[in-house]
Amino acid sequence: RVRDYVHAKIKVPKVMRRIDKWSFCAGVYGLMFTEYVATRFPERFWVFYGWAMPCVVVVRAVYYRMIRWQYFLYDFCYFANIACFLFLTVRTSDATMFRCIFAFANGPVLLAIPLWRNSLVFHSVDKVHSVFVHAMPCLMTWCGRWYGFGDDERRLSVKDMDATTLTVYQGCLDLMVYPMFAYLFWQGLYLLKTEIIDRGKLERHPELMTSLRWLANDRNSPANKFALKSMRNIGLFGADEFFDAESTKTKF
Repeated sequence: RVRDYVHAKIKVPKVMRRIDKWSFCAGVYGLMFTEYVATRFPERFWVFYGWAMPCVVVVRAVYYRMIRWQYFLYDFCYFANIACFLFLTVRTSDATMFRCIFAFANGPVLLAIPLWRNSLVFHSVDKVHSVFVHAMPCLMTWCGRWYGFGDDERRLSVKDMDATTLTVYQGCLDLMVYPMFAYLFWQGLYLLKTEIIDRGKLERHPELMTSLRWLANDRNSPANKFALKSMRNIGLFGADEFFDAESTKTKF
């Protein structure tokens, strides 16, 4: 009822209501400014990305630490953003690395938006940040691919990234093989952290949230339903069996 909703809103502390207002304003103006830079100065979008992304990650790291979600910061999307930063700051003229992060940003990182059901709910800091983390690498690499990175001779130009000059073999290496090896490298580090180094900690503290626990427990998500149906069809899971984040089958 409307009366119950009003009473519930009144009970929310003023500080939380103020944070919601600030988040709404920041989300709306942030989206407008992102669109403005991407459409008006696409060759300089990497500068905006380089300043904005660290701020978002720091705020998210503090917030996730408070709510015991810090293990989400080890996910592949953050690895991809780190790779973007390495390209922008260290390997500025490496066309192979650019194609590799282009494959990351426009492949699994972008697909994570529907997988994790990200949405632009402006009064939620977490939801706005989730969209930002997954969408910004795509925008940065797209602007860089088609508009370059400005007049700095130390950075790649549009001509340097012209895929028509590549052989099929080199294109497959840059856009498929190298990204796959990079993904496996991240996966190895992730498993080392969660399954060996912090395994005891995660077992003692089930409230610590990881991507696996989230996806396994969210039985209403399309990803969970599809994966479970597929596992049942091949006989790996029984008809009355569900995902369990602590089981070896679910981890596999």
